[in-house]
Amino acid sequence: MSFDVAEGEIVGLLGPNGAGKSTTVKILAGVLYPTSGDARILGLDPFEQRIDNARNIGVLFGQRSHLLWDLPPIDAYALLRKVYGLSQADYEARLRELSELLGLDELMRQSVRTLSLGQRMRCELAAAFLHRPRVVYLDEPTIGLDIEGKHAIREFIRSISREQQTAIILTTHDLTDIQELCERVLVLNEGALIYDGSLEHLLNRHASTRSIQAELADGSAHATRARLAERWPGAAIVVDGTRLRVSGIGAAEDIVSAVSLIMETARLRSITVLDPPIEDVILSVYQHGVE
Repeated sequence: MSFDVAEGEIVGLLGPNGAGKSTTVKILAGVLYPTSGDARILGLDPFEQRIDNARNIGVLFGQRSHLLWDLPPIDAYALLRKVYGLSQADYEARLRELSELLGLDELMRQSVRTLSLGQRMRCELAAAFLHRPRVVYLDEPTIGLDIEGKHAIREFIRSISREQQTAIILTTHDLTDIQELCERVLVLNEGALIYDGSLEHLLNRHASTRSIQAELADGSAHATRARLAERWPGAAIVVDGTRLRVSGIGAAEDIVSAVSLIMETARLRSITVLDPPIEDVILSVYQHGVE
């Protein structure tokens, strides 16, 4: 595989279990040494220059902790200040900034063991970003969280990437994280990079799985169905009263043509083009590659 990530970019790293996602992140973080090839993070070799590299990166693994279980987060942050050599003034300013963004004021001095999962993950993010890293690797940062917790963390990631131009590589099985945060995705399979590009383009490549859903204002559903079937004999067309659902049309331009035909044939209350579930698209890429 070969890829670059720019400042301020949030890139999703996707792949089935065993595809090489964690191995890739560990090489970039300097934990593993590659058997061949090389990596550069801000011009540094992440293994040969591990200490210098560590000063520039932040890492959060959703199932591991930066925090100390029996102590409050503020004690872990004080230790990290020493590790990264932050001045007291820089440390306090950064902590105030992160506390405001993540809502940590009431959590700082509670024992980590008393925090909910969502509260702990917000504190973990503060630990990963405390030293103002320029590159951050996030592995399952929203795992196990409720809707409110996921929203808070996604807002923080989006904000800090945009405002501080932090490059972020996000590994997750929660594809809603990818949809909301990443314009670009890297798809790995069996240790190889099989797709590097925009999420929108990947979805458009699978336009044949889009569907059209229409609510008709008159009794023309069957006539409309007949015209669609004549034009696209392989399409799946279902009529349920005044509802019409069409799938399997084909390319994006055919979807547009089908919508135009429906609008010509029937009076409409509403019409919607539905994208395929992102889970289905990514599963297809895993199984068949990108055509």
